[in-house]
Amino acid sequence: MAIMRKRNEEGLPHWGALPLIVVTAAGLGLRLWNLGAQSLWFDEAQTLSVATLPLERIAQQAYRPPLYHYMLHFWAMIANHGEFWLRLPSALLGAATPVAAYLVAAKLYGRKIGLLAAALAAISPTLIWYSQELRMYSLLALEYLILLYTFARLIVAGDQGCKWFALLFLAEVISLYTHYFAIPFLFWFVALSMGVLIARREWRSLRSWLAVQVAAAVAFAPWLAVILQGRGGASDYVNAEVLPVVTSVPGLKEFVSQSWLFYATGAITDNRLLRTLSIVAAICLAGALATLLPGAARAMWRVVRNKDGDTHGGDASWSDACVVALAGGPAVTALAIYQLRPGVVHPRHMMMVAGPFVILVARAASHMFGGWLPESSHLAKWAAASVRRVAGAATLVAFLATFLVGLWLAYQGSGPKRPDVRGLARTVQNLVGGEGVVLLPYQDYAFDYYYHDSGAVYRLETTVGDEGLAGWLIPRIQNARRVVLLNWVQAFVDPRGFLPWLLQVNGRLTQRFWQAERWVSVYDLFGPLSMPVFSALGVRMDPLRLRGVYFPASVPADQAVAVALQWEVVNRAAVDYSATVRVLDADGQVIAADDRVLLGEHSSVGTSKWPPQTKANNYYLLHLPPGTPPATYTLVVSAYHGSDGLDVLNAQGAAVGRFQTLGTFKVTPAAAYPDTFPDSVPMIRVGRLAAPGLALEGYSVDPPEAQPGESVGVTLYWKALTAPLPAYQPELRVVSAAGTLVGRQQSAPAYGEYPCDRWRRGELVIDRRHVRIAPSAEAGPATIALSVEGGGAIPLGGIALRAADRQFTLPAIQHPMDVGLGDIARLKGYSVNSEAASPGAPLQLTLYWQATNDDPVSVSYSVFTHLLDSNNRVIAQHDGTPGGGNLPTTTWIKDQIVVDSHELVFKNDQYEGEAVLEVGMYDPKTFQRLATSDGDDKVILPIKITVSR
Repeated sequence: MAIMRKRNEEGLPHWGALPLIVVTAAGLGLRLWNLGAQSLWFDEAQTLSVATLPLERIAQQAYRPPLYHYMLHFWAMIANHGEFWLRLPSALLGAATPVAAYLVAAKLYGRKIGLLAAALAAISPTLIWYSQELRMYSLLALEYLILLYTFARLIVAGDQGCKWFALLFLAEVISLYTHYFAIPFLFWFVALSMGVLIARREWRSLRSWLAVQVAAAVAFAPWLAVILQGRGGASDYVNAEVLPVVTSVPGLKEFVSQSWLFYATGAITDNRLLRTLSIVAAICLAGALATLLPGAARAMWRVVRNKDGDTHGGDASWSDACVVALAGGPAVTALAIYQLRPGVVHPRHMMMVAGPFVILVARAASHMFGGWLPESSHLAKWAAASVRRVAGAATLVAFLATFLVGLWLAYQGSGPKRPDVRGLARTVQNLVGGEGVVLLPYQDYAFDYYYHDSGAVYRLETTVGDEGLAGWLIPRIQNARRVVLLNWVQAFVDPRGFLPWLLQVNGRLTQRFWQAERWVSVYDLFGPLSMPVFSALGVRMDPLRLRGVYFPASVPADQAVAVALQWEVVNRAAVDYSATVRVLDADGQVIAADDRVLLGEHSSVGTSKWPPQTKANNYYLLHLPPGTPPATYTLVVSAYHGSDGLDVLNAQGAAVGRFQTLGTFKVTPAAAYPDTFPDSVPMIRVGRLAAPGLALEGYSVDPPEAQPGESVGVTLYWKALTAPLPAYQPELRVVSAAGTLVGRQQSAPAYGEYPCDRWRRGELVIDRRHVRIAPSAEAGPATIALSVEGGGAIPLGGIALRAADRQFTLPAIQHPMDVGLGDIARLKGYSVNSEAASPGAPLQLTLYWQATNDDPVSVSYSVFTHLLDSNNRVIAQHDGTPGGGNLPTTTWIKDQIVVDSHELVFKNDQYEGEAVLEVGMYDPKTFQRLATSDGDDKVILPIKITVSR
């Protein structure tokens, strides 16, 4: 006790309270600076919304323990409702934090460290930021410091006065009524306190502590009753799950990194300077604490063993042990919660750690206070002390730099900012213009606080079912000319995108932009509004069925293609499936795509949680790239999980590919065009006149190398400078290094579907082409050039021609045969690895093809290999491009031999008995099979395979 008193009496007696007053004033000034400059964000406005309810309703509506709401309720009764005055209580509570940090640190370590802790708390970006927020976080930080002060009094100093137990009771109760995340901090606080008392055998003090805990539990009982009734927001943490639409959640390691950035810099930032400073600060703090922890561990062990008569651990090492345990224990608990419930814990929820954090930093920096001359003749001790002092000084400098740079960035404008919902409300008000409607698929408290236009605002419940929601909404917006749809990035509502789909079907998207962490979508509506009718389907993709589809017959080029699909889980699905919907052009190139997880209609769960026979509509918006030419396009769909796609099955259960064709639609000209193609377009920009009135904006070539017989894709990006244009037919020529023409293609743009004489002035057009390289071309470099009538040749770069690896001699074949397939090939035989197969021993089948085509094959056919049971049902199969994908039929030349291997994967692992093999080829776009010389669409191999389980 004498050591403790001596340490607490050390300091700056000549200055008195002046340093603390200066630090406190500075902390208050920083917290009041620009206090009302930023608008309230969602959480603040939600807190205010609950706090301004009638007093008796606050407990019913509060989504967290209600103490802060009650405080704000009474404050709002007397204060102006401007942002400054509403946030003032938080700022004042935050301004008390440096004082509380001083009291705790001074009690544990002395006034010097107390003042240093107060100064760090005063300039901590994290503590300042949350002191300027209309939330309970500054109160949480203050509460834990008060608890630590009672710990220093009751446990460290052994002062058992009744007033400290009363303060302990009060601090515990207000903490419990402030936030649920006070509980892990209280757990460690109480556990350590009572553990120490038990180790000391201070039974009288232990009884007093137990009495306080019982009293605090009784005081919390009313709110516990609220929780047991299913209210109070506790289920947000207990039942929290990551939604299937959330593609990624930070892992534990990333969460630790984010938490460190949060408390060191005040933000989870990408600023390189702040990140670098935070890393330096972490290294310095770790080094300084490494010199403290061994002593802290020894002190804790002495207290536990109650050795040497040191019942109160009266040295700094004992204080170190306590502070580390009271800060680290709850932090580790929060990490464990995050591991169990990813995404539930945000670094701000651990705000109680902010107080002991600055105390630990101050303690680590206190090494620098020692003298620099040796206190003994022992050189090693002097060197160790000097290292500690350097580490302390480095820690202080690193944290001062990190804190001050974080503050500077925040105040000068490039630091963290709350969403400007005030500005958003003004923007929406201008967009609506008195004739529109605002739709919110969630309760947006911040927007409601600032938006005061007389136009209608509808807050929608999206889990009622699509028909019900459409039936309620459509009559209310039937006469509206414009709808503004807001989607807050953190509100996971309408995850299937029903509202954007419904508005797109009934109108035109005129604007979509990002403001105040919300997507703002503006639609001009066409009347009369309706819910479209689906066309019935029966597509089998076990365990899924595609039961219905809707898509428009035509779409303007500057609008999204609104597609709706009705899915059903026939048998329970083991995983959450996704679906990709794609727009294909006439050549099968993907123009647009939309991939989404399949979700339930009334709850946002994946297919693994759908009961059998559950149906749900899912919605897709496929945004056509600027410059998409008016033409006919095809819609296809595929279902998958990860990298595994589901097969589309025919009536016999045979796989016929991974994509199902939904139908075709027309793209019509856009209402307006941008001046040029977006920067995101992966093209080499040219900006050159190709012919009178026609400019080549850019081009791309893919792939950059090709084998003779293969095609090279060339995409041209055009702009019509005048209209009408002549019916130009641009020509592409590929010339080898020897000057030989090895490839040529000429046609009107868009595969001839959109000739230039139909273009409008200023129109942008994407023109995809394929140039086939002559099978006789020699390996080496080649150049591509573009020419248009009336213009000069424009070089489009070069490609590399690879040597063709073709064979023309049949190898030895296990089972020779000779069957023609269309006019492109003959099946010359096959080999199998075994005449017995099972799910554990897949069948290896090799086919030997001989090309018979006189001209290049225009279709890249797929080979199918099916193992059929006694009822001709597919039990194993493999489909793919010949030669393992390396020898597509489009590259074949006459008499070429293609060795084509397939490993048949079992679809049915229950069948036993004899099976037969059927093979053939089909067009993967149309599923049309090639006919044999006998008119059949398959070849039955003359072999029996014995299948066992």
